[in-house]
Order: sequence, then structure tokens, then C-alpha cells
Amino acid sequence: MDSRLLKEHPDNFPVRIGVYLGEVIKNHTNGQYNWFEFKSIQENTIHLDNYMVSVESESVLYSKKLDKVICPIYEAIQYLNGESKYKTLLNYVDEVIKNQ
Repeated sequence: MDSRLLKEHPDNFPVRIGVYLGEVIKNHTNGQYNWFEFKSIQENTIHLDNYMVSVESESVLYSKKLDKVICPIYEAIQYLNGESKYKTLLNYVDEVIKNQ
């Protein structure tokens, strides 16, 4: 069933998962991060030089104070495509929160 959902909703489903992951991360990092459009942050930091937009109108979590970017939508897409370095999405979220 999961592969069928991905085929039927190639952008929508991964984005929803990525936004959920981002909200979990955001809620566990003491409000240090806010959602911004990928392109607006890409213009203001070098931290997105190795990333390409995964889906149209992709958003990222960005902390101006820390000058750090978190890309949960990108990571969700990588994971669902079998290209993530994380065993599970929970591992991804745990590691991101731990490293803040």
C-alpha cells in the first residue's frame, strides 16, 4: 500500500511526512527554528549549496541565530526513495534534535 500511495501522490505524501518531521524537530528545539521557503534561505546562507529543491515550493527549517538549516522534507523524500543514510525517520529526528 505504501508504494501505491507514493505513486499516486509523488509530491504530496512525502511533503506531509517531511512537514510532520519538521514540526516535531521544531517543537523540541526551543523555538530556535522557523519555516522558510527554500529559495529565500538559499540566497542568504551557504548551507544549502549542496541541496537542490526536492519539490516545488519546498520549505526548510532555519535558525537565523544559529545560521543552521534543517531539511526535513528533503530527508523524507530521500528516505522514501531508499536513499537516506538513516535507518528510520525516527533516527533522523532523534539525531537532528540531539545535535542542536
